Amino acid sequence: THIECCRYMTYSHLNKNEVLFEQGFILPTTINLILVILGSLGNEFYIILAGSVGVYVWLELNEQAIHERMNSEFYANIDENYPPLNGKYLTEVKILKAGESFGELALLDEKSRKRNATIISKEECHFCTLDRSNFIRILSMF
Repeated sequence: THIECCRYMTYSHLNKNEVLFEQGFILPTTINLILVILGSLGNEFYIILAGSVGVYVWLELNEQAIHERMNSEFYANIDENYPPLNGKYLTEVKILKAGESFGELALLDEKSRKRNATIISKEECHFCTLDRSNFIRILSMF
């Protein structure tokens, strides 16, 4: 689990806004930043230290949901950047908060290594990230 991975990460403060991990690093973000894109090649595992992210996948929506979506500034921006595809809309299906993680599935899938969802920050966030080689190395210890 990500708690076990964190055991092997030590950090030291470099200055006010920088933290260095021996096996990974801190990634601060802003609101509405796209961190991971569905279908893209995955090379990092993320542990949410602060903040929250939305998990988005392509879904078919009913007429009411489409109408409600049209009145949302956030979804207007999503639909502008990611227009509906084959009648499906990029839609939030889950919110992940501090202490949760994402990105491990693409790192474990040797063949495709593709992301299964788009991840967008819902607020200012901080993440610890591990690249694939360190992630696999740490998991092999268990």
